[in-house]
Amino acid sequence: KSCSGNVYYYHIFEPVIGPVVLSGLPKDKIETIELLINGRKLTLASSWVVNNYKNMGFVTLGDNEEYTYTLPDTRDTVIKVVLRN
Repeated sequence: KSCSGNVYYYHIFEPVIGPVVLSGLPKDKIETIELLINGRKLTLASSWVVNNYKNMGFVTLGDNEEYTYTLPDTRDTVIKVVLRN
């Protein structure tokens, strides 16, 4: 993870199972999430898989929150997260 002001960049180097955890960021502080490689907007996951983690944000790389998706960039997929001011 790297950051500049209220913008955080999460680097994913290997596939994850299910949604990606945005460690260190409470979900209520997140304004927007997107894939840096193509600008595609992502949404916070809210399925039963992540309900027990009230203070952590999770994001899914596809339409179904409970699925595992291949990474768009196999070397370094970057997720850009902008926090509310």
